[in-house]
Amino acid sequence: MFFVVPETSICFSSDYVPWASASSVITIHGHIEKRSPTVLDDFWGSASDHFIAADCNRAMIWGVVHMVSLGLVSPQDIFQTSVSGGECYTLTPPVRSALPLQWIHIGPKAIPNVLADVSCQVMDAEDLLAKLNSVLGTSHSLDTPDLHELLVYALNTSRDFGEVYGMLRGSWPADGDFFLALDRITDRQAQVQRRRDNAQRGTAIEDSEIHPRRIWDLYSNRVLPFHAMLRELYNGNKKMPAVLWTISHSWVEEARRANVNTTINGMQWLVPVPVDTSLENVRIELLNMGAEYVWLDVLCLRQVDDEIRLKEWGLDIPTIGHIFQASPKDRPCVTYFNGLGLPLDMSKATCESNRHWFQRVWTLQESLVNWLPGGLVLCKEADDEDKIFARLDRLLSSVAGWDGLPAVIRTIGERSCTTELDRVAGLARYLRCATLPIYDRAASVEKAWTALLKHMHELPRTALFVQYAADTPFAPWPSWAALLAERPVLPYSAFEMPMSEMFRLDCKLYLVDQVLLYTSRPGRYWHEGHAVGPFHATLDAPAANGEHLLHMHFSPGTTKTGVETFSVPVIAQHGIILPNVPYTLVGMGPPGAATYWVVTEVVGEQRLRNDTALTVVKWGVLYIDKKDGGLLGKLQPDRITKQVVYLSGEEALTKSAYVEEYLQAFSRERSGGTE
Repeated sequence: MFFVVPETSICFSSDYVPWASASSVITIHGHIEKRSPTVLDDFWGSASDHFIAADCNRAMIWGVVHMVSLGLVSPQDIFQTSVSGGECYTLTPPVRSALPLQWIHIGPKAIPNVLADVSCQVMDAEDLLAKLNSVLGTSHSLDTPDLHELLVYALNTSRDFGEVYGMLRGSWPADGDFFLALDRITDRQAQVQRRRDNAQRGTAIEDSEIHPRRIWDLYSNRVLPFHAMLRELYNGNKKMPAVLWTISHSWVEEARRANVNTTINGMQWLVPVPVDTSLENVRIELLNMGAEYVWLDVLCLRQVDDEIRLKEWGLDIPTIGHIFQASPKDRPCVTYFNGLGLPLDMSKATCESNRHWFQRVWTLQESLVNWLPGGLVLCKEADDEDKIFARLDRLLSSVAGWDGLPAVIRTIGERSCTTELDRVAGLARYLRCATLPIYDRAASVEKAWTALLKHMHELPRTALFVQYAADTPFAPWPSWAALLAERPVLPYSAFEMPMSEMFRLDCKLYLVDQVLLYTSRPGRYWHEGHAVGPFHATLDAPAANGEHLLHMHFSPGTTKTGVETFSVPVIAQHGIILPNVPYTLVGMGPPGAATYWVVTEVVGEQRLRNDTALTVVKWGVLYIDKKDGGLLGKLQPDRITKQVVYLSGEEALTKSAYVEEYLQAFSRERSGGTE
């Protein structure tokens, strides 16, 4: 690959770039803003266009780092902007890093800490205006209409100049028109706050696509409320501003972290940072990549363990995934694989650490096509790196849901996390939940899993219902522990197809009472299906091909054709079937094409959607060939559209007439038939 700087003689070639680029020639402009990462609108360009743009973005950064490291260009020349305007500043970290992108940043707009830290208590409106004019390259005067009122408001509501600058720079007009500027700021604040106030109801998050509470403004070097960004930058409730980048990183072990007190977040909480770097190093690196606003968890999520954090995290933790995954999806995500601000090391030994980015649960929802390499250093070709980056490509495919729901569950189960609640919360993003359970650190993991089942889309819920065996009596689906430890019992099916296709299917398991979404009570679920029964059943031992033969014994006169015994091949099944229990089979899917049949015990009836529904407990699930299922479905056509409501847990145990027999058989099955 060939790298060139236009209008200069600077160039170099390399046989090794760790990311396959779409171009053999990469043009590296001398100024940061001219080589900022390409972001494609979600509605334009093919998928391959997005991959090509992402590869070029990464190759550009790789080329810059190598040019500086090899001495082909000076840091002062390559890490600067040509943006005209206010005073030009030079930023350097307190300690020189081994990472070239962290050495220096030169340009206007990004102010030094000595200026950002000037207290509002030592400034009046005139002093403040002089500083803003200098930074922004304007020449407004205090007698400009509405300007004095705006400056006084900023001084009274901010700690220091950095905070004032961050709050005002997006609303600072070059033409001097400050008419209603203060009203626009306060209106924007109220608008954002109203949405946040309405995002949560009871124990549920109704607005799962809410914007973040805070952002880090790299120019002012301050953590600011989201409304500080220009309104024009975040029009549309579901989109994020295109200029809002995300930062993904693995947290190093506690012994390698320091809790830093910093004016960046107004010293509101100690910020955990690896001891071998600093927030200044990170800021300079991000600025040199072309970032302006970023979301970084250690700065934008409250870290002090108090009641405020408990309340904020209930909403903020479950919605992190949306910050990363929201449109436009090509917003850059700077990824620090080895820790925030630390050098990139993709050796096999490092990647196998349970603290590495590849091993953490939370980084799954932060895996994006448009990732940029944080901590990049001069590197040479390495077999380990090639394998690791190929692994990243496979990961991106997996977390996109292209490999099916079981693959996503396996990936989440294989990763490390601080608390098992994080694993449950991490799964919610990939189940496309329209609403979300709040993040409750006091909840048990099984309680969190029960809550997530209420919020997930009906089709993933149905997939879990039919594919996985229950590990507790009469449960519709497995416990959280069993979900991670066991594989789907039933074979490949429509429910194991890629998630993007699965959402187009018709078979759905619904929550009976939507009000339960907003409480801590477990849900009760129903679906519409073809009910066949009652009958008694016997199940033959499996044949050599693994199939069983189910013999169904009906009472005289209960089938359309008058048959009293009907046998059907069962490809696979899970659950309990006993000869003395009257069962009803319920087909999951169209009457003539159902392949999943739920073995149920009818325990009563109830009103549902202005109709009568069967109340049942689930004993198991059968997987039957579509042709045989069609024959089965013709036995009792008068019950095709029966609604079925499932009981579970204690409720099922009190309603079933065969509890003792069930529990004995269930215990034998779970122990492998040894009891």
